Amino acid sequence: MKNKKSLTLSLICLAIIACFSTFFGTSVIFAADEYTYSCNINGITANFTYNLNEENKIENLKCTNSIELTGNVTIPGLIEGKEVVTIGDNAFKGASNITGVVVPDSVKEIKNNSFTDCTKLKDVNLGKIESLSFDVFKNCTALTSIKIPNTLKQGAVSKIFTNCSNLTNITLEDGLTVIPSYLCADTAITEITVPDSVKTIEDDAFADCTKLKDVNLGKIESLSFDVFKNCTALTSIKIPNTLKQGAVSKIFTNCSNLTNITLEDGLTVIPSYLCADTAITEITIPDSVKTIEYSAFEDCTNLKKITILDNVDSIGFFGINKPTDSVFKNHDEDLTIYCYRDSIAAKYAIKYNIKYVYLDKPIIDDSKAEDNKDVNNNEQIIEDSNDNNEQVLDNSNINEQSNNPKTGDVTFYILGILILAVAGCTIVPMCLRKEIK
Repeated sequence: MKNKKSLTLSLICLAIIACFSTFFGTSVIFAADEYTYSCNINGITANFTYNLNEENKIENLKCTNSIELTGNVTIPGLIEGKEVVTIGDNAFKGASNITGVVVPDSVKEIKNNSFTDCTKLKDVNLGKIESLSFDVFKNCTALTSIKIPNTLKQGAVSKIFTNCSNLTNITLEDGLTVIPSYLCADTAITEITVPDSVKTIEDDAFADCTKLKDVNLGKIESLSFDVFKNCTALTSIKIPNTLKQGAVSKIFTNCSNLTNITLEDGLTVIPSYLCADTAITEITIPDSVKTIEYSAFEDCTNLKKITILDNVDSIGFFGINKPTDSVFKNHDEDLTIYCYRDSIAAKYAIKYNIKYVYLDKPIIDDSKAEDNKDVNNNEQIIEDSNDNNEQVLDNSNINEQSNNPKTGDVTFYILGILILAVAGCTIVPMCLRKEIK
């Protein structure tokens, strides 16, 4: 009787759990069976635990006596005919005497802290890994070089090489398509080359790479926010002409020593927050640029000179036909836009009261300038008469005008000639008659 009641109660509980999980859109996960496996690694019996996934593949592989292992360790990729696909949390944590690791090609994911505190680890072969979690190689202070395979698709939400203070070289394999977050944080990396195959650099990809000086961005198409956060050693960078989209927030947060951003010819768009938080004082927009996105130069507090040519046909648009004044928000009071008369840049400067200098010949009478409209061509702009707005004048134009007779002067000359002619016709005959008499 008691067994029946217990069974009934158990079924009711399971039903309640199932209903609850269904209602809230969650699933009930029951602990998977744990299996064990032992093998010989360098003369030592290595004991492993693991689980099986729905595809009957091995996941969460862990070595329970990893601190006993020494030398180069090759992780088994096949156990009792089943593929190993995941190395679990803390799998080899504290294995301070291993010097090398070979990850089998079957493994797709290495989870958190898998090789933390492997202080003598020097050589790592990541096989065909697709995902790296945070602190995978934390405190691996002997690690100096590593190669990231082109199979990598996803990085960690936090640092991968925490306190790998001697890691000086990260090679990104050709064919890689994405740079994961926190790729080289806390390392001694000074330079890095992004393969041309990479199109996206994720949030915080190079964040906290405090010794990074030289970056080749390859043919990148998209930059996310805080990509170079706290890269305080970075002084110069080149933005490739393949860039199509910028971040929704700052790219160079706290890059306080970045003084030069070169925009490659062929670039068509200036992304948002291009030089916020940097030491950039001057920048030239290439002829090829058509669009300057909203907030492009927001928080560029050291920017004093920018040259914008007349090929730019859109500045500061947010959404559909919605221009904003955010492009130069929080700018230096001495910021000056160098631009052509009647260009979109000139009209933007006038509308938002930013100092400007004309690069071309001026129209002497500004009041007669045509098409003096807003950047969205909907509103009339009232010309700013501020004396601080400098204009480059071409004096030769003025001199040329002064050398040409005006219509009023020509009329005066003709009238004078006629008067002289009439007077001559009258006075000369009178004198002749007197002489004859």
